[in-house]
Amino acid sequence: MPVFRLPFEIITNISGQLNTKDKYQCALVCRAWRTPFTESLWRKVKIHSEIQLEAFCSSLSTITPAQKSPARLVKQLALRPYIGASNAQLHLLQQHLTFIDRLWVDDESLIRTCSIKNMHWGLWKCLTKLDFHVPSTDFSTKEVLEILSYLPNLTQLSLGERYLFTSSSFSIQDMETTHSYLPRLEKLSINTELRQISTQDMDWIKNVVPAKALTFLEFDSTYATSEWLYYCAHKYPNISLMKWSAGDQDIERPTFEDTVSKKISVLRNAFQRLEKVTIECDSEQVRLHQVFLKILLSQNALLKDFTYSMDTTYSKVYYTAEFIKKLMRCFGMSLETLTLDITANLNDQLVISRSFLPCPRLVELKLRLLSLELELDIILDLCPVLKKLDVAVNVLSISPDSSEQLQPHDLRFLRISGAKASATLFNYVSWRCRDLQTLDLCGLRVSEQISALTGNFRIYMPYSHFEVLKLENIHFYRSSSYRTCSERNRVRLVSFAQESPHQNSTGLEVNRNWLMNDPPKGKADWFYQCFAANKFSPLYTWQKLVGEEIEYTKNYFRTFVHDPLCESHVVESPMCKGCAIWKHHSNRDKWKHDLPLGYVNLRCGSAKAFIFKSGSSLKK
Repeated sequence: MPVFRLPFEIITNISGQLNTKDKYQCALVCRAWRTPFTESLWRKVKIHSEIQLEAFCSSLSTITPAQKSPARLVKQLALRPYIGASNAQLHLLQQHLTFIDRLWVDDESLIRTCSIKNMHWGLWKCLTKLDFHVPSTDFSTKEVLEILSYLPNLTQLSLGERYLFTSSSFSIQDMETTHSYLPRLEKLSINTELRQISTQDMDWIKNVVPAKALTFLEFDSTYATSEWLYYCAHKYPNISLMKWSAGDQDIERPTFEDTVSKKISVLRNAFQRLEKVTIECDSEQVRLHQVFLKILLSQNALLKDFTYSMDTTYSKVYYTAEFIKKLMRCFGMSLETLTLDITANLNDQLVISRSFLPCPRLVELKLRLLSLELELDIILDLCPVLKKLDVAVNVLSISPDSSEQLQPHDLRFLRISGAKASATLFNYVSWRCRDLQTLDLCGLRVSEQISALTGNFRIYMPYSHFEVLKLENIHFYRSSSYRTCSERNRVRLVSFAQESPHQNSTGLEVNRNWLMNDPPKGKADWFYQCFAANKFSPLYTWQKLVGEEIEYTKNYFRTFVHDPLCESHVVESPMCKGCAIWKHHSNRDKWKHDLPLGYVNLRCGSAKAFIFKSGSSLKK
């Protein structure tokens, strides 16, 4: 079928996937494409500067009522920060862009002299989504509520971002006023200070009218306390997604929090439909989070998606570990997606591995535990249907008592960031996760003992057939322990080869003597991790060896003789000696001086895309 005969609906769908430049080019292709791509160009208008605002308003002012204005096609309008739209300019936008259904108003996009009385917000009754991010020095809480009174069709509302309402705060009375103006509201995000709820307000909360249409709720405030949880339990019986970002609080009130928890637990429909929870906090509110889990458990909530981000002090480490254990006990059987991002100095480095309980439905797991250690085999044992695993830990290892008889695992995606690991880890992954499609390694430090006979250590993954194998900023060390890794025992030469498995794939017995075997057979690509050519480039880059360089390297390792003193010949990083020697380190033949340190023999079944992010990207 010729492209000019494509149905209008398909062309419209295609136009929604293109950037502005491509849309403009497509509009010039033929008459059949002119209308859909021109309309797509007008669908969303972003005004980034005062000059753009003046030019756009000037073009609108020349349009007469008799003309068919393209402004009627605009559905989304974004007023970016610091453009300072005046009353007259805003009124012009409201007059001509009457069909917009989404509006972004950022910091200082409206001038402070704008008066609510002189604005015509009633012209934008078609609005269904509003992001209103302006400081309270421009608009008070009362003025914001007055604007909302003109927009009864809103289904999505986001107020503020970090700096909103610094001189005033949102009370539960303001929340009730908001809902009275916006009966169709489905998604509410309040990123502002919440006013503390008094004892009298607690009694008043019992009589609030539920907002049954609301399904998404986000609070980002210092005072998102247990009293506000009590309000949410009464007000929002149908929320399925809740995001709670709370700041520091100086006072712990365990007795009062337990009282509020008991009050919520006797409610019939509190949080029963909640499926996704996000808690982000850099405070010491771990105990309050435990109260929240206790409330959810009392209501028989079945969480499917849980995200927990916490930067805690050493004094709260105990509560952090207890919170993770309680989370696994309460919702391990229902969770499908779990994200843990915890910065804490824990005495027990393996607390996460030991806190995990069986998660038979968990499909996606993301762990950011930069100061902790994780045992991969335990995670795979407890999460049998896990498909995507993304970990950033201090140490990633296999437990010493790992079973010799392994159960195959259906993991498809594995990303490891910033960890220390041994070569045995990747051998284990290849044997157990034979359907793994993507292996993404970023910032790893891989260590293993070099063979005195062959001069290499192997990362052997014969049963892995990757769509993508990615190595970014990865370093290898000739050491039996990651604790002794240093610049002097770094291995900078890597051989990469693809091969088919040599054994029957039905057996899963672990052979732990893989590491120091024969050099690569058949064709292999050789790479050298060299210092960058100048101080403005990344510190290290990958140089691919070619022709005679490869033959020289192979001949060297055929007659390899281990020299215990080879480390004394290693030249230190230019970062240690200053920028004056960058050119010296980038010499093409510098790799020959590092041959005595050995090489890494990296093998896998196959890889459609093998990527060295820092310098080389090869398609196989």
